Amino acid sequence: MIIKNDVEALANVKGKGISSLDEYIEQAEKMTLNWVDRRSVGESRCPLSITDEMKVKYQDSFGEQHDSDISEYAFTQLCGKVGVPASYISKCFDKGMGELAVHNFNEWSGKIEGEQDLLVREYEGAVRAVLSDRYNVFNTASVMKNVKQALDAPQYAGRYELNQIFVNPDKLHMRFVDFNSPLKIGNREYTPGFTISSSDVGSGSLNIKYFIYRFACRNGLVIVKNGGTLFRQTHLGDFESAGADLFVKALENVDAMNQYAADKLVCSQNKMLSQEEMNLYLTRAQKELHLGKGKAMEDLNDLLNGTYPEGNILSFINAITENAQKYTLETRIEHEIWAGNVLSNISA
Repeated sequence: MIIKNDVEALANVKGKGISSLDEYIEQAEKMTLNWVDRRSVGESRCPLSITDEMKVKYQDSFGEQHDSDISEYAFTQLCGKVGVPASYISKCFDKGMGELAVHNFNEWSGKIEGEQDLLVREYEGAVRAVLSDRYNVFNTASVMKNVKQALDAPQYAGRYELNQIFVNPDKLHMRFVDFNSPLKIGNREYTPGFTISSSDVGSGSLNIKYFIYRFACRNGLVIVKNGGTLFRQTHLGDFESAGADLFVKALENVDAMNQYAADKLVCSQNKMLSQEEMNLYLTRAQKELHLGKGKAMEDLNDLLNGTYPEGNILSFINAITENAQKYTLETRIEHEIWAGNVLSNISA
């Protein structure tokens, strides 16, 4: 059986400083106990096969056979290893053509050249990731502990507060804000901070990005350009041995980014747009964020005509980031980074 992906949405955390991390660390440690990692080797074929019951079969490096359910994300990874579209195999199953799906998958699996050595990650008995054997797992609980240790350093003690978080077996995303350094632009106040993201199933690197937040509307803006990506570590290197020190060093750049962000926000507020120019920005957003021609664009125009009627680039950015809140976490972050790029590209 293919297990549907979890609905990803941020949980709001308020008024607990970084002490609220402790309860999430405890939650992550409990999740760690449910992970099982196995190596599986295939000679001239993928070592995993599928059955007409939509299960995954494989033999681990100790010769033990496994017959497991698989998550949607891991199924996409598995099909990618073989070179067949996951959407096609899923469609075959949906149409009652399981035998055809199995035949096609296993035929293409047998055409792989050389040895495939894979890391198969199972959570509560279901395959959640099919990865290269070179993949290095960054345990979510360990990442959280290193973050807490870094924020307990003298230069950061009491400065940052955990504001929003999403954590499940596949993914971690945390947002921290600094109430001591507000960015006041006109009659609006922005709170700077940073995001930390990681994945234990291969969907992303461990990274820290500069972040701006507005409490009035819960808008978030992620800056990745011009130093905004404060830290990035792929899952092929070592992290555990120096994680807290790496985080401490990465956060040294936040103050410089505060000045950069403040300057850009002022520019965006002063940059007025004609209706024609605003329409060009809207067309670009529609195309690059895949908004279509329906409700998403209607909602965006409603925000520009109602909540953010100023007619400058900042109003457009605020509309994009508020509209982003209705999407799942991955899409929301994509929109917030896109808005951050718009801000970064503004010239004085």
